[in-house]
Amino acid sequence: MNTLDRDLEHLLDDEAVASMLGVSRRTLQRQLKSGAIPPPLRAVGRHRLWTTPEADLARQELRKLTETNRKRSRQLSLKLSAD
Repeated sequence: MNTLDRDLEHLLDDEAVASMLGVSRRTLQRQLKSGAIPPPLRAVGRHRLWTTPEADLARQELRKLTETNRKRSRQLSLKLSAD
């Protein structure tokens, strides 16, 4: 097995990354399109291929986004209950 084959073995497609993140492939695509998750650097044709560190970064960004949304939701709930 040559170096290129070994490198390609460790790349993940969108489906694998979405599964790793616990979201649908469509949600992953929406987050990429909105800029909430940085796109992977490697791509072949129209397919995105992710390294494990890129997938980990996407996980971190998705967590931040989720936390931000939760905080906003709590604030809105508190404001609505105060009115």
